[in-house]
Amino acid sequence: MKEKMKKERIYLARTYRHLKVNKTESILFLVVLVLPCFILLLLNYGTISKWVTDLSATVLHQIIPEAQITSNRYTFIPGLQSIKAISLKSGLPSQEFILWNILVVIVLEVISLTGGRKNKPWSIYMVIMLFIHLINCIFFFFAGKWFPYSATEYSELYMKQQIGIWICFMVIIGIVVGVLGAGYLGMRIATFLSVMTYSFLFGLLRYIVFMYVVYKFSMLYMAIFFFALGPFFDFLYLVAIYGIYMDLLAKRYGTGKGKEAWVWS
Repeated sequence: MKEKMKKERIYLARTYRHLKVNKTESILFLVVLVLPCFILLLLNYGTISKWVTDLSATVLHQIIPEAQITSNRYTFIPGLQSIKAISLKSGLPSQEFILWNILVVIVLEVISLTGGRKNKPWSIYMVIMLFIHLINCIFFFFAGKWFPYSATEYSELYMKQQIGIWICFMVIIGIVVGVLGAGYLGMRIATFLSVMTYSFLFGLLRYIVFMYVVYKFSMLYMAIFFFALGPFFDFLYLVAIYGIYMDLLAKRYGTGKGKEAWVWS
């Protein structure tokens, strides 16, 4: 019989320990960095939307020179700046194009649900998104003319959604890193700036891609873009960057002087 392994030391249960919170440092972080950034965003989101729209329109003019691309102004928060978004024409998909999409969706559904791919996280995600696109295709096949959105309205909704995401993410990540990570100011600032920078760049690139596909391949892809690559997808990179931050913090708090940050209940 194998000898039972005996512990030389029995440590206290981690259930009863928590991190010391430096309230002064946290408040200073929120007041000096997060709050000014939040106020600047609220006062200038209209200017940011203008920059995003103008840059996107310039890129789209290069890719699809035949498109008539203009822009419109919309109210987002009453009393603050209006936002600017691209305006362009869009068309309904042909019946043949819809049927090809249905065929591709069915093939991909079968691939995702068979073999070693079955029950894997990416496979489950694919199946759900493909099912949404299948329902969307059926709607367009029988009632496409009653679809309530044009490319211009879709562009307006996207810009409002993106600004809302920027505002929410700034609050969420600002509070999280403001409370957790006492003594590691550089990591906190880096995490805050990483989330916001990635969100701005991803939002810009996604806007260009969405507008290009909607113009070039019809309005059929509006729904799948929103559900597959919309706000839900934004939370994926938010959680990913937050996870990296927490992993680094855990390593710091588990060694050396970092252990001194723990207190027992």
